Amino acid sequence: LEDRFLQILNSMMHGNKLDPLLDEEKSQVLEWAKGEVQPIREECLHELFENQARAHPEAIALLDNCGRDSMTYGELDRRSDKLAVELQRRGAKANMFVGLLMGDK
Repeated sequence: LEDRFLQILNSMMHGNKLDPLLDEEKSQVLEWAKGEVQPIREECLHELFENQARAHPEAIALLDNCGRDSMTYGELDRRSDKLAVELQRRGAKANMFVGLLMGDK
């Protein structure tokens, strides 16, 4: 975080454009880009998530910033299904935007 802050300050002082990546991050992205080109998938994000949850239900899907709390793909899938049912019960329909207020936990 300190390196990123210093990079932003340096860019501002010298009138350079702000770059969101540090030099070593840029190198890593360029290294990843050298791999085999993968075809674009036709699946939607929720379908990719559901496939991952089925294939690896015990794998960690979410981790808080401090690494104290986590949730598996299986648990996240169950909770998202439960939320979808509740939203539908309250009148949510396909292609309708729904605002969610998230608490601290």
